[in-house]
Amino acid sequence: MPKSVPNVAATRSVEFLDGYNMLFGLDRFRIMEGIFTPRSMLASANITHPYPKHTLGLKVFTAMKDVDVDIKQIILNQLSSQALEVCSTSSMNIPVKRRYTTWLDGGILASLRNFHQLWISKKEHGANIVEKRCK
Repeated sequence: MPKSVPNVAATRSVEFLDGYNMLFGLDRFRIMEGIFTPRSMLASANITHPYPKHTLGLKVFTAMKDVDVDIKQIILNQLSSQALEVCSTSSMNIPVKRRYTTWLDGGILASLRNFHQLWISKKEHGANIVEKRCK
């Protein structure tokens, strides 16, 4: 038994956002394929969930509907960039226009409504500012 997990056998009840309750034991400490393919996970564990068709992608899409417009652009851009990196091969050679990237990105940041809230003032500057701002 790992030292970092004191009482693995203890079960804990987890309530999902849709009101569905389930007891989890050792499963809480495992990374499951069921996040991405819930039907196969639920079938192998003999679990019936009221919404087995909900996948991670659908959950992200549903969650993004309630996000502020400015933050939504940042999050979706990051997600799509990561997805493209995973899909692309190392043999792809895409030229980057580095000469204008700073101006383009700076213009995008300046046009965001809440960008001024992300600034770090001289008083706030220090070692702990990243932990405070990036929670």
